[in-house]
Amino acid sequence: MKKTLPLNFFVPFSLNKAQFSGDVLKQKEPLALRSGALFLSIIGGIFLLSNVALAASNPSHPAASSLAPSSGSSKKLAKTREERQKETLQKFEKALSQSKSEKETQILWEKAERARQATLNNAPRLLLKEAQEKEKKGDVQSIESLLSTALALQPDNSLLRRLRASTRIKGNDPMGAIQDLGVALLTDQDDPIAWLLLAKAQENLHRPSHALQAFKEAERRVPFLPEKEKLQQHFEQQAYGQED
Repeated sequence: MKKTLPLNFFVPFSLNKAQFSGDVLKQKEPLALRSGALFLSIIGGIFLLSNVALAASNPSHPAASSLAPSSGSSKKLAKTREERQKETLQKFEKALSQSKSEKETQILWEKAERARQATLNNAPRLLLKEAQEKEKKGDVQSIESLLSTALALQPDNSLLRRLRASTRIKGNDPMGAIQDLGVALLTDQDDPIAWLLLAKAQENLHRPSHALQAFKEAERRVPFLPEKEKLQQHFEQQAYGQED
């Protein structure tokens, strides 16, 4: 019988409240190199939920209101802000794909994640804060409902799509997860975590060749992917079979 990896194995590192109480980049040792820091169990399978909720009360861009712009001028400013956010994210993603060490990978990956969080409007942030409370109770159904409401307010946000996809995998809905990840990757095709989650969803559907392909997409975007060899071996064994 073929083995599958748990969902938390597909999350490179946990970014929780304790780790973000100060400047994470000033820690003595990068999380990616610290023993036991990789692939921590994420309650409810929600990657970055605690960290996103933590930022809800103090968003990086206060002007990014969930309310619709009231004038053409506001719409123009909003578009410019979105373009700047996209350019910032793409800059970090490109640098991540060219990283030369595990330490550099960790730093750039965290910067890219923060850039993704900056795209969230105020109302979705508040909903994520509420979802955080549900996460503590392991209430996957309520978390998915809250994320769906957040997506109704900001349907084009790739981070929200990725979070709901992770929730759906945890809730045994890999097809729903794949739908979300398909939309997320149209907007943010260089998100390695989305590709890793896609690999997990495909694996859950017993599609080993598709899972391997998704993993390779993640690997291409993160040369120093944590646990790279173990993941590669796992997916190749699933796709090509394992010798006795």
